[in-house]
Order: sequence, then C-alpha cells, then structure tokens
Amino acid sequence: MREKEYVLSFSVISGLISTYFERYGVIFIFVAVAICFDVVTGLVASAAKGVPITSERARKGFWKKVCFLLAVFLGIFMDAFIPELVLMIGIKLPFNLPFGCIVSIYVILTELISIAENIYKVNKQSMPKWIIKLLQGYKKNIDDLGKEDNNK
Repeated sequence: MREKEYVLSFSVISGLISTYFERYGVIFIFVAVAICFDVVTGLVASAAKGVPITSERARKGFWKKVCFLLAVFLGIFMDAFIPELVLMIGIKLPFNLPFGCIVSIYVILTELISIAENIYKVNKQSMPKWIIKLLQGYKKNIDDLGKEDNNK
C-alpha cells in the first residue's frame, strides 16, 4: 500500500512541475531523478566498499547537489530574463534561448558519469568502462567549447 502512495505522490509532483515549468518540466524531472539516482548509487558504492559515510562527505555532496539545482534555475531564469531585457530596448528575439536546457543537460551528463562510476566501483562486470569514458568525452567536449583556441 505504501508503494502506491509513493507512486501517486511522485506522479502528482511530476505533473505539477511539468505544468508549471512548461518546456522545462520534463528536463527538471530528469535532473532530479539523475541527482537522486546518483545519491543512491553513491550510498551503495560506499556501503559495498566499506567506506564510511561521514557528515562532512554528506554535507559536501548535499551542497554540490544544491548548486546543480541552482545552476539549472539560473539557466531557466536566463531564458526568461534575457528576452524581457532585450525587449525593453526594442528587440524581440525570434527564438527561445537554450541556457536552461544546456545547463540541465550538462548537470544530467555529470550525474550520469558519477552514476556509472559508482556502479563500476561496486561491480566492474556490470558497467563497461567504455561507457564511462564515452560520457566523460562528451563532458570534456562541452567543457572545451568555452576554451579559447590558442593555435589560431
């Protein structure tokens, strides 16, 4: 019976988030699920390897997750604020800004790397190492987009 209550609660909350955030609802849910999944796999990896979960580690992890959520909210805010700001000077943008989606994808990718690494730590046969390297490569490519090319 408890499980049905959790599923119903999750469904209602997910629906409310999707309705409120419109195009960001599904992405925000993916971010939240990735964060929760990372926490769970991190706890499993710690328990399996006998690494104690200290309050300091938990505090650092908590603030890291809070910063991820703040970054997503900042991206969504930029998507809403910048068009309004440029409209004040008479320019109407003919497209939607992608900052919220870009930041969300980056956070999800970061969490996927951590999830895959946690699973690999527990059982190397359950996660091919190349998947972790592939995800890390995607993240590196995104990170490298912001760097200047010194060869030119």
